[in-house]
Amino acid sequence: LRDSLDLAEQQIRTVIRMSPGNMVARKYLGGILSNRGKYEEAAKVLRSVLGRTDMDKSVRLLYGSCLANLQRLDEALEIFRQISDENPAEPQPAISAARILMEIKDYQSAEVYLRRAVENNPDNLEILRMAIGAYLGAGNLAQARELLLVETRKEPSARAFLVLADVCRQMGLVDECKSWLEKTLALDLPPELRTRVEGTLKNM
Repeated sequence: LRDSLDLAEQQIRTVIRMSPGNMVARKYLGGILSNRGKYEEAAKVLRSVLGRTDMDKSVRLLYGSCLANLQRLDEALEIFRQISDENPAEPQPAISAARILMEIKDYQSAEVYLRRAVENNPDNLEILRMAIGAYLGAGNLAQARELLLVETRKEPSARAFLVLADVCRQMGLVDECKSWLEKTLALDLPPELRTRVEGTLKNM
Protein backbone atom coordinates (compact mmCIF):
# COMPACT_ATOMS: atom_id res chain seq x y z
CA LEU A 1 0.00 0.00 0.00
CA ARG A 2 2.79 2.40 0.89
CA ASP A 3 4.54 1.75 -2.43
CA SER A 4 1.33 2.38 -4.36
CA LEU A 5 0.76 5.63 -2.45
CA ASP A 6 4.35 6.68 -3.18
CA LEU A 7 3.82 6.04 -6.88
CA ALA A 8 0.44 7.79 -6.94
CA GLU A 9 1.87 10.83 -5.17
CA GLN A 10 4.78 11.04 -7.62
CA GLN A 11 2.46 10.76 -10.61
CA ILE A 12 0.05 13.41 -9.34
CA ARG A 13 2.91 15.78 -8.51
CA THR A 14 4.18 15.33 -12.08
CA VAL A 15 0.77 16.25 -13.44
CA ILE A 16 0.66 19.37 -11.25
CA ARG A 17 4.14 20.46 -12.32
CA MET A 18 3.03 20.20 -15.96
CA SER A 19 -0.35 21.84 -15.27
CA PRO A 20 -0.25 23.95 -12.06
CA GLY A 21 -3.85 25.03 -12.54
CA ASN A 22 -5.20 21.48 -12.55
CA MET A 23 -7.50 21.65 -9.53
CA VAL A 24 -8.66 18.04 -9.87
CA ALA A 25 -5.06 16.83 -9.61
CA ARG A 26 -4.54 19.06 -6.57
CA LYS A 27 -7.64 17.61 -4.98
CA TYR A 28 -6.36 14.07 -5.47
CA LEU A 29 -2.93 15.04 -4.15
CA GLY A 30 -4.62 16.37 -1.02
CA GLY A 31 -6.38 13.03 -0.61
CA ILE A 32 -3.18 11.05 -1.02
CA LEU A 33 -1.33 13.25 1.47
CA SER A 34 -4.19 12.90 3.94
CA ASN A 35 -4.13 9.11 3.57
CA ARG A 36 -0.41 9.20 4.34
CA GLY A 37 -0.96 11.25 7.49
CA LYS A 38 0.62 14.40 6.03
CA TYR A 39 -2.25 16.52 7.24
CA GLU A 40 -0.50 19.88 7.30
CA GLU A 41 0.60 19.64 3.68
CA ALA A 42 -2.72 18.10 2.64
CA ALA A 43 -4.64 20.99 4.24
CA LYS A 44 -2.48 23.52 2.42
CA VAL A 45 -3.08 21.81 -0.94
CA LEU A 46 -6.80 21.44 -0.37
CA ARG A 47 -7.18 25.04 0.77
CA SER A 48 -5.82 26.11 -2.63
CA VAL A 49 -8.60 24.10 -4.32
CA LEU A 50 -11.59 25.30 -2.28
CA GLY A 51 -14.30 26.79 -4.46
CA ARG A 52 -12.42 26.05 -7.66
CA THR A 53 -13.85 22.69 -8.79
CA ASP A 54 -17.26 21.07 -9.21
CA MET A 55 -16.17 18.64 -6.47
CA ASP A 56 -16.12 21.38 -3.85
CA LYS A 57 -18.22 19.48 -1.30
CA SER A 58 -15.83 16.51 -1.25
CA VAL A 59 -12.87 18.91 -1.10
CA ARG A 60 -14.39 20.68 1.90
CA LEU A 61 -15.06 17.37 3.67
CA LEU A 62 -11.50 16.24 3.11
CA TYR A 63 -10.14 19.63 4.18
CA GLY A 64 -12.27 19.49 7.33
CA SER A 65 -10.95 16.01 8.13
CA CYS A 66 -7.38 17.27 7.81
CA LEU A 67 -8.14 20.17 10.15
CA ALA A 68 -9.72 17.78 12.65
CA ASN A 69 -6.62 15.56 12.57
CA LEU A 70 -4.52 18.67 13.18
CA GLN A 71 -6.75 19.37 16.22
CA ARG A 72 -8.02 22.58 14.62
CA LEU A 73 -11.42 21.52 15.84
CA ASP A 74 -13.28 24.83 15.68
CA GLU A 75 -12.41 25.29 12.01
CA ALA A 76 -13.23 21.68 11.14
CA LEU A 77 -16.53 21.84 13.01
CA GLU A 78 -17.60 24.97 11.14
CA ILE A 79 -16.94 23.26 7.80
CA PHE A 80 -18.83 20.09 8.73
CA ARG A 81 -21.76 22.08 10.11
CA GLN A 82 -22.06 24.15 6.95
CA ILE A 83 -21.97 21.08 4.70
CA SER A 84 -24.50 19.23 6.84
CA ASP A 85 -26.87 22.20 6.85
CA GLU A 86 -26.57 22.42 3.06
CA ASN A 87 -26.99 18.63 2.62
CA PRO A 88 -29.15 17.37 5.52
CA ALA A 89 -29.80 13.98 3.91
CA GLU A 90 -26.10 13.07 3.76
CA PRO A 91 -24.77 11.31 6.87
CA GLN A 92 -21.02 11.96 6.63
CA PRO A 93 -20.90 15.70 7.43
CA ALA A 94 -23.43 15.28 10.24
CA ILE A 95 -21.42 12.42 11.74
CA SER A 96 -18.15 14.34 11.39
CA ALA A 97 -19.68 17.35 13.15
CA ALA A 98 -21.11 15.13 15.88
CA ARG A 99 -17.77 13.39 16.48
CA ILE A 100 -16.05 16.69 17.12
CA LEU A 101 -18.88 17.89 19.35
CA MET A 102 -18.68 14.66 21.36
CA GLU A 103 -14.90 15.01 21.60
CA ILE A 104 -15.33 18.45 23.16
CA LYS A 105 -18.18 17.03 25.28
CA ASP A 106 -20.91 19.18 23.74
CA TYR A 107 -23.32 16.26 23.67
CA GLN A 108 -26.46 18.35 23.31
CA SER A 109 -25.22 19.90 20.07
CA ALA A 110 -24.02 16.49 18.89
CA GLU A 111 -27.57 15.20 19.36
CA VAL A 112 -28.86 17.62 16.72
CA TYR A 113 -26.58 16.28 14.01
CA LEU A 114 -26.92 12.64 15.00
CA ARG A 115 -30.70 12.91 15.07
CA ARG A 116 -30.52 14.27 11.54
CA ALA A 117 -28.23 11.43 10.47
CA VAL A 118 -30.45 8.76 12.10
CA GLU A 119 -33.63 10.14 10.54
CA ASN A 120 -32.08 10.11 7.08
CA ASN A 121 -30.29 6.76 7.50
CA PRO A 122 -32.57 4.62 9.71
CA ASP A 123 -30.87 1.32 8.85
CA ASN A 124 -27.31 2.43 9.69
CA LEU A 125 -26.46 0.88 13.07
CA GLU A 126 -23.14 2.73 13.40
CA ILE A 127 -24.96 6.07 13.25
CA LEU A 128 -27.64 4.78 15.60
CA ARG A 129 -25.03 3.76 18.18
CA MET A 130 -23.25 7.09 17.93
CA ALA A 131 -26.57 8.83 18.58
CA ILE A 132 -27.18 6.61 21.60
CA GLY A 133 -23.75 7.54 22.94
CA ALA A 134 -24.47 11.23 22.47
CA TYR A 135 -27.82 10.99 24.25
CA LEU A 136 -26.25 9.10 27.14
CA GLY A 137 -23.47 11.67 27.37
CA ALA A 138 -26.03 14.47 27.45
CA GLY A 139 -28.06 12.65 30.12
CA ASN A 140 -31.05 12.30 27.79
CA LEU A 141 -32.04 8.85 29.01
CA ALA A 142 -35.50 8.81 27.46
CA GLN A 143 -34.16 9.41 23.96
CA ALA A 144 -31.31 6.94 24.51
CA ARG A 145 -33.84 4.31 25.59
CA GLU A 146 -35.94 4.93 22.48
CA LEU A 147 -32.97 4.36 20.17
CA LEU A 148 -31.72 1.38 22.18
CA LEU A 149 -35.11 -0.25 21.67
CA VAL A 150 -34.62 0.25 17.93
CA GLU A 151 -31.13 -1.27 18.12
CA THR A 152 -32.33 -4.33 20.03
CA ARG A 153 -34.92 -4.98 17.33
CA LYS A 154 -32.43 -4.56 14.51
CA GLU A 155 -29.49 -6.42 16.08
CA PRO A 156 -30.12 -8.10 19.45
CA SER A 157 -26.95 -8.41 21.52
CA ALA A 158 -25.86 -8.71 25.14
CA ARG A 159 -24.21 -5.29 24.92
CA ALA A 160 -27.39 -3.57 23.75
CA PHE A 161 -29.56 -5.45 26.28
CA LEU A 162 -27.27 -4.52 29.17
CA VAL A 163 -26.99 -0.86 28.22
CA LEU A 164 -30.77 -0.71 27.87
CA ALA A 165 -31.20 -2.43 31.25
CA ASP A 166 -28.92 0.15 32.88
CA VAL A 167 -30.81 3.03 31.25
CA CYS A 168 -34.10 1.60 32.50
CA ARG A 169 -32.60 1.25 35.99
CA GLN A 170 -31.55 4.90 35.97
CA MET A 171 -35.04 5.90 34.83
CA GLY A 172 -36.63 3.92 37.66
CA LEU A 173 -38.15 1.36 35.27
CA VAL A 174 -37.30 -1.59 37.48
CA ASP A 175 -39.52 -4.21 35.86
CA GLU A 176 -38.27 -3.31 32.40
CA CYS A 177 -34.69 -3.40 33.67
CA LYS A 178 -35.26 -6.92 35.01
CA SER A 179 -36.82 -7.97 31.73
CA TRP A 180 -33.73 -6.91 29.74
CA LEU A 181 -31.42 -8.64 32.20
CA GLU A 182 -33.46 -11.84 31.80
CA LYS A 183 -33.28 -11.52 28.01
CA THR A 184 -29.52 -11.14 28.32
CA LEU A 185 -29.32 -14.39 30.27
CA ALA A 186 -31.16 -16.15 27.44
CA LEU A 187 -28.18 -15.43 25.17
CA ASP A 188 -24.95 -17.40 24.90
CA LEU A 189 -22.78 -15.50 27.39
CA PRO A 190 -19.23 -15.94 28.69
CA PRO A 191 -19.38 -17.51 32.19
CA GLU A 192 -18.01 -14.39 33.92
CA LEU A 193 -20.60 -12.12 32.31
CA ARG A 194 -23.41 -14.58 33.04
CA THR A 195 -22.44 -14.65 36.73
CA ARG A 196 -22.36 -10.86 36.87
CA VAL A 197 -25.77 -10.50 35.24
CA GLU A 198 -27.30 -13.16 37.50
CA GLY A 199 -25.88 -11.35 40.53
CA THR A 200 -27.31 -8.02 39.41
CA LEU A 201 -30.72 -9.56 38.81
CA LYS A 202 -30.69 -11.34 42.18
CA ASN A 203 -29.91 -8.10 44.03
CA MET A 204 -32.79 -6.16 42.51
